[in-house]
Amino acid sequence: MKSSVPIVTSQNFNQEERAVLIEFRNHIEALIRKDRASIEQFLAPSFQLIHMDGKVQGRNDFINEVMGGVLNYYQSRLVNPQIEINNNIAKMRVDVEFAAMVYGMKGNWTLYSKNIFQKINNKWFFIKWNNS
Repeated sequence: MKSSVPIVTSQNFNQEERAVLIEFRNHIEALIRKDRASIEQFLAPSFQLIHMDGKVQGRNDFINEVMGGVLNYYQSRLVNPQIEINNNIAKMRVDVEFAAMVYGMKGNWTLYSKNIFQKINNKWFFIKWNNS
C-alpha cells in the first residue's frame, strides 16, 4: 500500500534508520486517520510533545486532543529527515509539513521537529516531539 505521507529526501538510510523513519511516517498517517490504537502503540508512556509556542503536552492530553477534534491533521509530508542512532536511542531532525486545523486555526504549517525515539524489545517508541 502506498503511503499518503511522502518522504522528501536525497539521503540514503541504513536499515535501522529507515525503520525509525517509517515508524514516524506511520505515526503521522495515524494522526491523519485519527487511529487511536496506532497512536497509542507508538507513543511511549512518557511521551512529550513540545508545541511551536513552547507548550508542553503529555501523551494522554495529546491523544485526547487529536481524538477530540482539537488537533486535526489533513495532509503531511516529511522533508529532509536526518537520523542518528546511538544504541537504543534515535534522534531525528525533520521538517514536517502539515495542512491542519489546530486550536480552531486552519492553515499550512512546517514544524521544524527534533524527535527522540527509544527502542525497547526490538520496537521503536516515540519519546519526544520537539517543535519549538
